[in-house]
Amino acid sequence: KGNLIPVRVYRQRYFCNRCGGVYLSRGPFYGSTRYGAPIVDLALALSMEHSSYQAEETMASMGIQVSSDAVLDYMRAFADAARRKAPLVRGPGSTG
Repeated sequence: KGNLIPVRVYRQRYFCNRCGGVYLSRGPFYGSTRYGAPIVDLALALSMEHSSYQAEETMASMGIQVSSDAVLDYMRAFADAARRKAPLVRGPGSTG
């Protein structure tokens, strides 16, 4: 496990001429996640067939540092949406 390289993502700001408010784009993020959507998607895909710990290890082998706790959090946060979008996909804990 080598050196970690921080990756910064800058998001576009928008100014509303009508109300004067400043808004940030959602950019490559889902809701309140701290990792970009591609990282969250990868964590969710790996967690469909593996434990959160195994997902963490697999991502670490790719040079992506995401804790198993974060993988679990994303599994919980996106489980219902994943079931709606891919009802035939079965993951850990699914029945039927």
